[in-house]
Amino acid sequence: MKSDTAKSGNKRAGASPPADAIEKISISQNLTIYEALSLKDVLLALPARATAIELDLSQVIEIDTAGLQLLLLAQRESARQGKTLRLGSCSPAVQELIELFDLAELFGTAQALPAPETVQA
Repeated sequence: MKSDTAKSGNKRAGASPPADAIEKISISQNLTIYEALSLKDVLLALPARATAIELDLSQVIEIDTAGLQLLLLAQRESARQGKTLRLGSCSPAVQELIELFDLAELFGTAQALPAPETVQA
């Protein structure tokens, strides 16, 4: 997991956080039951580091319900602390799961990358 931390800024009530208060986190591993435990502590520590967190999930090839539960837990913990967690770019697999469970509004705008071209046999 790669973290691109920006400078902290003040948040006005009722306004979006300034761009420099957003910590952008790129997750480059799968979000499955096999990886969820190793990412749990990292994701739950994010709200203490920034006013707003944006997760880049564009490199996630596989996600299952354990990964989704982890994202929901991180979202709930962020909200509990008065912070914002949203999804930036999402891979097609993540986008499909977000749409399946109708969670796009909860996580903010999540846009899938175009699916790679496949050759029909």
